[in-house]
Amino acid sequence: MPQDNGVALPPAAAALPISPVQPGNPLKPVLTQPITPSVKPQILSPADVTLYRQIFAAERKGEITKANKLLAKVSDPVLQGYAEAARLFSAKRATIGELTAWLAKYRDHSVADKVYRLAVGRSTKKVRKHRKTIVVAVVTNIPAPIAVPHRTGGFEDLELPEPSPSGEVGRSILSRVLSNIKAGQPDAALALLQGIQNNATPEDVAILSHRIAASYLAEGMDAQAFQLAGGVANTAPVPQLEWDAGFSAYRLGRWADASVHLEKLAQNAGIQGTLRAQAAFWAARARMQQGDTPRVVSLLAAAAKEQPTFYGLVAERMLGIDTHTGFSDPILNQADFTALMKVPSARRAVALSQVGETENVGTELNRAFVNNDEALDPAMAALARDLGVTNVELRASEASVGQGLLLTGLFPVPPYEPEGGYRIDNSLVLAFARIESRFQNGSTSVAGAHGIMQLMPATAKLLAGRDAVAKLDDPAYSLSLGQRYISQLLDRLDGNLLQLGGAYNAGPGAAARWLQTKAGKDDPLLFVESIPIAETRSYVRRLMEYQWMYRRRFGQDARSLDQIARGEWPIYHPAVAAVTRPATPTPTVVASDADPF
Repeated sequence: MPQDNGVALPPAAAALPISPVQPGNPLKPVLTQPITPSVKPQILSPADVTLYRQIFAAERKGEITKANKLLAKVSDPVLQGYAEAARLFSAKRATIGELTAWLAKYRDHSVADKVYRLAVGRSTKKVRKHRKTIVVAVVTNIPAPIAVPHRTGGFEDLELPEPSPSGEVGRSILSRVLSNIKAGQPDAALALLQGIQNNATPEDVAILSHRIAASYLAEGMDAQAFQLAGGVANTAPVPQLEWDAGFSAYRLGRWADASVHLEKLAQNAGIQGTLRAQAAFWAARARMQQGDTPRVVSLLAAAAKEQPTFYGLVAERMLGIDTHTGFSDPILNQADFTALMKVPSARRAVALSQVGETENVGTELNRAFVNNDEALDPAMAALARDLGVTNVELRASEASVGQGLLLTGLFPVPPYEPEGGYRIDNSLVLAFARIESRFQNGSTSVAGAHGIMQLMPATAKLLAGRDAVAKLDDPAYSLSLGQRYISQLLDRLDGNLLQLGGAYNAGPGAAARWLQTKAGKDDPLLFVESIPIAETRSYVRRLMEYQWMYRRRFGQDARSLDQIARGEWPIYHPAVAAVTRPATPTPTVVASDADPF
């Protein structure tokens, strides 16, 4: 299978106005300092803070009379619902009447879910009937908690979602096609498609052709993938077909065909920047093989415009340019804070944080985010950062991209660290956490993985014994255990970062098997794109991208980025901090609008 040797620019590029890649260059440090300090998020007076702390303590001890007297002295009743909820959860058994009365008043509170579950459990009784014990509902009109609405939009550099047939004929064979693909039998899947293609819509034929062509690629059957994808790519708007055709042509050494399909995909303005950068980069590699150096540089420049993405950063490094000077640190000014405090759940989040009742701060702030005026998203990112709600800081920062802002919260730093501190680079550990859970405390996957680092219980037991499983939802402990697992994998894989991502996502055995295949054995990027599992391909790219962007934020060197830009395997090295950091905000980058095509 023809391959080029890495991704370094051809010798002719030396005559072009670009700088060669130098080893060990740090990414430009970009954690900017605000011009004016943020306001401290506080709404309760010192007296109310003291009173509420005493109230919560009294409620939990069952000292109801004392708690009521203290509540009467509070000037801001923002946490009265939470104080009364603490009473319901105390040693005294709350009645169904007390629970439903609380829900009628406070069902918009995040703690309402817990109260509701308790009420449902107490609304039934066991009755003996016909020699059997049955559960009978005693109370049925329990006020349900107000659900948090879903908020779409924002920024996330993931792959295009896999399309599915919409027509009746196409849908009729989808499950069988997918079963054959899962079994590694793309020929059988193609036979199914050929049996219905005259009766299916062109869009459904194209969608199913993409699924099957991707399967051929995964099985290493490049000629079949190119024949199928190349023959259908122009019949319906399914962008993934251009990638299937272009990448299979590349692996076959059909450089001109690869250029046609990949450049067409790179010019598609209707797809995510991630896929455009990927297509432009691989089109540049195909052009390298044809000796078209000016076109190579033009295509790499197109990839570099798509920031922050894996291929955008690699292209930028290869060209020796900096199209992305940095992120802004959001500021919470008084006007924005006042506006945010008009959202009741945001007020509750701030008040809970002030009195040290942190369990529901994150859920209240998340509720505030989805009900928030979108113009206040940057301020919400700053508030979440100050309250230590990293998941909401990330979400609000993603939403702010639509306003032309790139905030540091796109790569947030949580308020907790691994137990005992970071033993490997924080940039690498945080990159894993961002992919695995997006810093959502208590995350549990369908497969049963838990916590910030999404560790399986069996893995946790192997790392730290049986007691580890019960502590996986503690974010600091999860980071600690995840760091230990990453360190073990690095030792096992000789520090190979691309294999590390594959091993963490799909298992060490799978990563080792993929490396033994012909495709990519001597070419790191061909290895990545030849991983047969789409989720793992995306995972590996995002791990590298996130690590580089965290290193950019921390002002650390990016040796692994240099290595990939030179066509070498990226090997883990401890970060070296940049010597200087900017003292004033760096303007957000605006890439050139010039058309590289």
